[in-house]
Amino acid sequence: MDHPTIQTIRDQVLLAQGPVVTFRSFKHGKRSNKHIAEAEYTNATTSLEEDGFERLIEFSVPRARRNCKVFIKSKPNPWPSTTAVSDTEFDNAFTKDIHSDISAPIRAYLQINNFLS
Repeated sequence: MDHPTIQTIRDQVLLAQGPVVTFRSFKHGKRSNKHIAEAEYTNATTSLEEDGFERLIEFSVPRARRNCKVFIKSKPNPWPSTTAVSDTEFDNAFTKDIHSDISAPIRAYLQINNFLS
């Protein structure tokens, strides 16, 4: 199997289920993502942030071994040409329920801090 490019990883993040993505939910969202390293995922989300797709936030929640990193997705206007994902595909993924791998404490933090409606 060929190793995915940063562009492929970026596109998969944009197509990940729901308005927020963690590395864990990303890896569990699609079988082809399970071989992607956390550093590659972080590079891809940082690159998306630079293109206006919102931002990667880091915070701690009770009883978590380490800080949580969550990519908050949003739709840039105008839609950038830096992705193979269409704005319609993005909208379809964005409106899905939050991935089940995103824990209740993470969801609570995101809601309290207005990252989720």
